[in-house]
Amino acid sequence: KRRSLDRIRFCQVGPSGVECFLTFLGIHPEVIPRVICLDSNWLENRGCEFLAEMLRRTNVKGKTIPFPVEEIHLRNEGMERRGLQLLVTALAERRTPLETLVLEHNCGIGGSKGMMVIADAFQHNPDAIPSNLCLSGNRMGPRGLGSLGRVLAQRKFPLEELRLENNC
Repeated sequence: KRRSLDRIRFCQVGPSGVECFLTFLGIHPEVIPRVICLDSNWLENRGCEFLAEMLRRTNVKGKTIPFPVEEIHLRNEGMERRGLQLLVTALAERRTPLETLVLEHNCGIGGSKGMMVIADAFQHNPDAIPSNLCLSGNRMGPRGLGSLGRVLAQRKFPLEELRLENNC
């Protein structure tokens, strides 16, 4: 079945606007795009929780199906560590991993603790890590980067692309 959209980008609509959009997609999965880009919406914990729930399941005529998005780009979202944990835990639980996950310039996930949250979520299912992973602009610490590296080393298949730019 063909999707009506390939990519959708929401910029500066706020967390409630993103929630309305995701609710619509949950009701009408036939219009779920392949790529969702969220930029500067300040998702906060509530928005991250909502997105995590959508990633876990979508109800279609009484049946639960996986949310069929293939790429998620979250830039300048100001996520807090709890929101990040909700998102990456939902991603780690998916049977079919995303192709691409971009978490760029999200000040709330910076430092070793933020990267350790990502590593901990994927520790038991490292192959759920998307094959294209971008964590640029998040100020990683050495402990967090080490934790992430150990989890990535456990993958059965190598990553296609890993971007860790501007993390000082």
